[in-house]
Amino acid sequence: MSTSANFPIARVQLPTITLSRLEQHALKRMITRMLQHTVREFDQHTHANGGVVDTSMWKPFGSRDGVRVFREREAGATSAALAFALGKTGVLPRGSTVAPLAPAGVLMTGLTRGKVENVMDAVCCKSQQDLALVQSFMHHEAVVDCAVLHTIEAPTETDPFHFLGIKYVVRKAPAAGTTLVKHRDAVYLEFTGYTETTRGERLGFHLMHSVELAAFPPLTARHSMRTLHSVRYVYRQQSEDEVEVFMQGNLDTPGMAVKPLASPRTSDALFGVATLIACAEAKRLTQMWRAQQVRNDRQEHRKEQSRRASTALECSMCRRKKKLFGGASLVACELCAQIICSKCHTDKRIFEMDASGILGKFRNVSVCKCCVLAASKPLSQPEEPQMRIVMSEHMQLGRRRRGASSSGGSGSRSRSNSSRPSASSEDYSPASQAHRRGRNDDVASSVSSRSDGLVPVPPMGMNAIKDEQAEPQQQQRQLTLREHHRIPLQLSEVRPQHHRDYALRRVASTGSTFTSSNSNCTAPSSDLLARMIELNRVAESTYNTTQQNGIYLSQQMRTRRRT
Repeated sequence: MSTSANFPIARVQLPTITLSRLEQHALKRMITRMLQHTVREFDQHTHANGGVVDTSMWKPFGSRDGVRVFREREAGATSAALAFALGKTGVLPRGSTVAPLAPAGVLMTGLTRGKVENVMDAVCCKSQQDLALVQSFMHHEAVVDCAVLHTIEAPTETDPFHFLGIKYVVRKAPAAGTTLVKHRDAVYLEFTGYTETTRGERLGFHLMHSVELAAFPPLTARHSMRTLHSVRYVYRQQSEDEVEVFMQGNLDTPGMAVKPLASPRTSDALFGVATLIACAEAKRLTQMWRAQQVRNDRQEHRKEQSRRASTALECSMCRRKKKLFGGASLVACELCAQIICSKCHTDKRIFEMDASGILGKFRNVSVCKCCVLAASKPLSQPEEPQMRIVMSEHMQLGRRRRGASSSGGSGSRSRSNSSRPSASSEDYSPASQAHRRGRNDDVASSVSSRSDGLVPVPPMGMNAIKDEQAEPQQQQRQLTLREHHRIPLQLSEVRPQHHRDYALRRVASTGSTFTSSNSNCTAPSSDLLARMIELNRVAESTYNTTQQNGIYLSQQMRTRRRT
């Protein structure tokens, strides 16, 4: 009988985990001490050692995508301090404390693209659906079973990435053979959330530590071997779009003919940290797809969507017309149901659960670019006014020509209101998006149905404006943006002291050497420095937005040339 037939385990047969208050307290105390130790090691590596790895203790193992992995030269040399910090406890068995620390240590350090918030969104899995999605994404669907066995502390609205609980996962046998035919399972305590260093730096963390539970014995009868591991990740925002990764851990895979680090799957799992941003995007796209499926379950919504799809005449994004020959091929976005053309959609992977509700598979869906940008948007990005793009003259001329060849009613739309940037929250509501794009009543009614669930927000608008309105509106837009980003450079001698302290604290948060209001610099100089740093931050943000707008504009120009 194939070993795959033993998994997944039916939920009614899965052992039920119950923990006493004393056991929960002991587990929380142990994992918190691990976190404190890891933060100290990160601080030592980053600040005291300047990010340089001591090669006398660590042997280079490999590097990929800006991340380097080292293995311990002498097993137990680095874990001894952690084992001592955990202390002794009579509540937890040895298999839950020091046993996972016995294998040789592993060190990971490097940079990856993205935001810490998106990384935390990927690693924090509170439900069966999220866990199955992340495990399948990170391990290339080599997972045959997984479950959230017990939740000790669940996420909250104020702390959405905080989780403490016990999970279990089973991965397929690495290869066929006499000694490598068994699956590998792990039962571990997981801890995610945010913490701070003694320097006030904000860190995201993700800790996984194997535990021994009497209620969940080894699955030898199902041809699976229990593995031990203890991995402790911390993430810090290094720059605007770079995350510093630091990990210390211990890995052990019994019964293997090769060392754990020599296993291709273990290697891929270690270096898989670079794919966490892509995993977070797939997770958010899946959430948006599920929200759309809930809306589709309503009969009246299905009828409205079918009617719009059959009567749609143009793409809701680029306004390309549907023609009998040579026109745009229109489809509906599977995440927001908007009608889009082939140029404005792309294929993305979403995760669909199977009938058992335990595992699932990824499949491709057609998604509009607005949904893709909404899914990849950093969760911490503030709702700032979006910069608008004024189309070049030849693009406006091409639009007028297409408008003249179509019906007169479509060319009478008024877009003057949508060309002005707004900082209000209404600028991001579905109704205002429909008004800003100048859609007809059919499209606007479909947009209003996106109010529940995750609503994608386009980061920029491609708004056509008339020739006689282009110049005044462009000047007004520039004045509005200039007023929004204006930073007064006058020195204020009458500024209250607590305002100067706040400005200096902002300087310290950006990495400056000024850490308090008692600096050697005078107060006016400190105020000026704080404003200069703030001006530099705004300039960088404006530059990034301009680059994105330029890319989007060039894509639209190429599209116009083809058509």
